Amino acid sequence: MSMTITHGTFPSKEYRQTLPGIEEICNKVLQGDEKILHLAIKEAQGIVADNQKNYENHPSITMICNWWNSVANQNLACADVFKVWVWDEIKGLFIAGDYEEPPLTADGFMDSVDVAFFPYKGTTVAIEFHKGQKYNEFIDGWAVNYSVTGEKAEKWGLRKDELDIMNISRIAIEGLQRIPEILANLKN
Repeated sequence: MSMTITHGTFPSKEYRQTLPGIEEICNKVLQGDEKILHLAIKEAQGIVADNQKNYENHPSITMICNWWNSVANQNLACADVFKVWVWDEIKGLFIAGDYEEPPLTADGFMDSVDVAFFPYKGTTVAIEFHKGQKYNEFIDGWAVNYSVTGEKAEKWGLRKDELDIMNISRIAIEGLQRIPEILANLKN
């Protein structure tokens, strides 16, 4: 059972030690190429992300999604965007590239078929793949985004006329930009 951290409350070290470790999960997910991630991070730097702009065709997004779409099972090879998580070995948690997402215990990715782990500068970056903005829907009062599996991945409280605000490509760009910051914080 995955545990997200809310309101600044972290699970105890003792509890985290009872959960599956990252090593177990690494053997169950696709392994990404560090060079591709490095290039994507470099491409994303300097962009001032705007929620009204769609970045799905930006090179930093397409190089990672194209990699996924070339190696994933055919039924999952439909990624347009993604979310980023950086492994914190000390805390035993994945730190989200999205400021609004809480950290996640490693077992959150245990049975995920929509995730790849990329080695990067001595740690692991998890990338969770989603379908693009054109697939977003308004269902029962919620804006919904889908994983490459077709399952609901994100649910935002927006009005129907605000559906275009649900912009996972902006979150992907900002997540890539935030990786160096997260890594610097892990070393401090």
